[in-house]
Amino acid sequence: MKTYVGIDVSKDTLAVAFPTTPDAWKVSSFANSPDGIRRLKNALPYEAHVVIEATGSYPVLLTYLLCQAKINLSVINPKQSHHFGKMQLSVTKTDESDSVLLSRYGQMAQPPLYEMDSDVMLCLRQKRTLLRQYKNRIAEAAATFFG
Repeated sequence: MKTYVGIDVSKDTLAVAFPTTPDAWKVSSFANSPDGIRRLKNALPYEAHVVIEATGSYPVLLTYLLCQAKINLSVINPKQSHHFGKMQLSVTKTDESDSVLLSRYGQMAQPPLYEMDSDVMLCLRQKRTLLRQYKNRIAEAAATFFG
């Protein structure tokens, strides 16, 4: 049986909600680093299905390493979890409560599995992002210099 594990990703930490019963969770914290993700991977239950939000660049490392480890993963739009939270009348907004909300969302919605792009596509996207950042910096510097 699948166990939906919700992970709220921040810059430095991963708040992870492990279901203990259908209505109870144990929330643990791991570092958002290769070593912390390795420890998280070892702590995941058998047939874990991880649910995270696609929020900026913070979940990229986690997503990549979980996909490489062949762990079931769903990456959802933050609006989905936001509206789900409203439906559940959730008013608390902490990393721990968000991880539980993601786990509950997984249980109820059973979101589709995420499929990572090939390494070539990942590399091209990273290069495109860097190019865009460099162009923005040059435009900002020129605007400042020329007034």
